[in-house]
Amino acid sequence: MSKTLMRAAQFLVVALALSFAGATTAVAQQPDAVREINGLVNEAFGELSHVRDTIYKTRRRLSEWEAEMARGVVQPASSLGVPTSGGVVGQQIAAHPMISNATRDCQDELRALGMADQFADPVRALTCAQNLSPRIRFPVEMECASLFWTTGANGQLRLTGHVQSGKDRQALSKRFSPEILATVKEVPYPACAAVTALEIPMTSDLKPKVRMLSNQTRIPFNESLAFEVVTPDFYAFLYLVYLQADGSVVNLLPKRGLMRAQHAPNTQLLFGDGRDGRRTFTATAPAGAEAIVALASRSPIDLLDDLEQGTAGQYAQSGSQTLTQPQFLKILDLAANQTVQNSTERREISAEVLYLNVIP
Repeated sequence: MSKTLMRAAQFLVVALALSFAGATTAVAQQPDAVREINGLVNEAFGELSHVRDTIYKTRRRLSEWEAEMARGVVQPASSLGVPTSGGVVGQQIAAHPMISNATRDCQDELRALGMADQFADPVRALTCAQNLSPRIRFPVEMECASLFWTTGANGQLRLTGHVQSGKDRQALSKRFSPEILATVKEVPYPACAAVTALEIPMTSDLKPKVRMLSNQTRIPFNESLAFEVVTPDFYAFLYLVYLQADGSVVNLLPKRGLMRAQHAPNTQLLFGDGRDGRRTFTATAPAGAEAIVALASRSPIDLLDDLEQGTAGQYAQSGSQTLTQPQFLKILDLAANQTVQNSTERREISAEVLYLNVIP
């Protein structure tokens, strides 16, 4: 057991003893101690999450190898003419900045090439390297826009990303052909700000899926806003936020107790359909752009957990002041780039943003 887990367990024992002794009020009056306990618990469960995820990934890889062996397609690494891992070339590949553009599985495969104690399949690594897609940011002076140069399947140069409005897209059309702009999306505020803040997490191949049960994103007044979320292919701490047209921020999945719930891979969650005790979500005035923001993290996101106030767990500033959308989106940007506590490693977060348009 790590020191973090031991310290967290010790604090939990003390906290539980105080609770059973009827000292809940006394603990509530010591916010610093409570925050320290919460931080230790979050850190400990983050470690536990990593262990569980590693076990899950190992089982999945073993299953894949068994299937490949059954088909007779697995080749011994020694017969491929390249070292399995380690070596100067492998280390150079593993350190290449382009790896950040690869899928999560490909990142693991390519980085394993530079580690002497890790097994890497050279055939898979080669496939991953061939599929890397470079992105070069296109500087644009437009509010809430994010654009990149990419290459299409036929090698044609294209812009991809989003702009806030049709007016912005029209301005681009004066400079570039329709073919170059074919993959540029119009994403109005607040969704565009959320997409910009979560730019890197949204490139992950292991991200949550969000879908309206009606399969519609233009929702008339009085129609259902029920939707489905499927967690990604790892044990995830899930955050779900609804950005409304009136400028409010609704936390749809607050903590229930001391720690945030952790969801198994590919868990289906339903919201707003009014069934099995769930609430009913319906489109109401004012009309306008809204967004569902889903984040999945391998460890709790402290910056978001700390925003939860009161028994309902809604986001607020200290002093219970309502949190505005610009304030939340600024914190969301920080959370997406937050490093893990006591580490220089970036927190592993994947995300999805679903844009909705509520109409009269």
